[in-house]
Amino acid sequence: QLQIQVTGVDADNVENGQKVVVKKSGNELAVCTDTAPAAALSGNCVYSAQFSLIKSGDLTATLGQTVDGTILLANQTNAEVLKIQFQAANDEIQVKDLYLKASNNRAGERVSFKLFGPSGQLIQTKQMIDNSLHFELANQDRIRVAKDETTTVTIKIDVRDITEADQTGVVLKLDLDETKGTDGVEAVTAATGSDLAVGKVNGGGVPNVKGQEFVLYRTAMTVTHASSQPTISDPNANNQEFYRFSVTADQARQIELGELNFAVALSGMKFDAGVTDNQVEVKKVKDDGQVDNTSAVATATFVADPSGGKTANVNVIFNNQQIDAGQTTTYALLIGKTVQDGTAADDDAVSVDITTDTGYAAPAKRSDAVTASNIVWSDKSSTAHSDDTLDWLNGYKITTSTTPQVNND
Repeated sequence: QLQIQVTGVDADNVENGQKVVVKKSGNELAVCTDTAPAAALSGNCVYSAQFSLIKSGDLTATLGQTVDGTILLANQTNAEVLKIQFQAANDEIQVKDLYLKASNNRAGERVSFKLFGPSGQLIQTKQMIDNSLHFELANQDRIRVAKDETTTVTIKIDVRDITEADQTGVVLKLDLDETKGTDGVEAVTAATGSDLAVGKVNGGGVPNVKGQEFVLYRTAMTVTHASSQPTISDPNANNQEFYRFSVTADQARQIELGELNFAVALSGMKFDAGVTDNQVEVKKVKDDGQVDNTSAVATATFVADPSGGKTANVNVIFNNQQIDAGQTTTYALLIGKTVQDGTAADDDAVSVDITTDTGYAAPAKRSDAVTASNIVWSDKSSTAHSDDTLDWLNGYKITTSTTPQVNND
């Protein structure tokens, strides 16, 4: 007599959902109990006489890779905004519906959404309706995830043109919508075609598939430390050039510069107690690298640290500074009334940081934006652009130099 104890089964998809039954002479054997060992020895029953193979696979949806939020421009195409990674267990899984949601109802008005497969092939293009996006996939378009493997799909967008002030500054944040389908998806097993049961997607938990924030503008700009910097002089009462910065308009369209803020820190010298706004100037740098002393491009406000006089915030309000598409304008920052701090004559330095905005602000008129923001600029999306049109923007997502510029004597 031979007894076999089954401890595990490696079943292919064709056995999915099937039942295994032990028979003797064509008759199904009963399940033995510990109170009837004699029956088992006689072969009239078996322990674990029947068992069922798992009926459904498992699917896990996660953020495949973080796509960093940035500024997206009018007429930009195939911009990545979200990656979703699917992992299948116990069976091949086919995703037939994908539900997503946006945090801003206006996003659907400005973009078209595209679903790309793991090989980069375009699967489907859809429009958002009432803040919801539904990719409903035909049999041939289903996202197939092999047993115990992973597959990543990508959501990309095409941005429509922006021709009015009320079209700019749209924020797009795309997430998997766990309130629809089964935690944001509808999927079936390859073997039976049965829908995945509740609890078979992300183990019944809420999938954490949440995208980053993207902002849609007509054009964009960058603010960086200039590639050529001055060598500072010893402290003196006269204005001297401490620092240069460059502003570049994107190739798309012209921009207007409104406001910049700088954090200035001195080493080896300090600001004189009598320094005022009159000792702070911002001037254009000419193509030959010389400061244009005839230019009046901005009004600067100076606020020094009263405790030691070695740090200050400089607020710069620009006057009619239009920068053409694809062009760069470089400016010089001059500050006067500095005095020696310490005894060494040649140990002086200045450090300058570009102060940006870490949060989004809706487009506003210029005066309101200047009051609330560190960087103010306009993509000139209004056809009647002026200081009072609602196309003045803050510095959220603007590309800037992220480390201080240090200039020495």
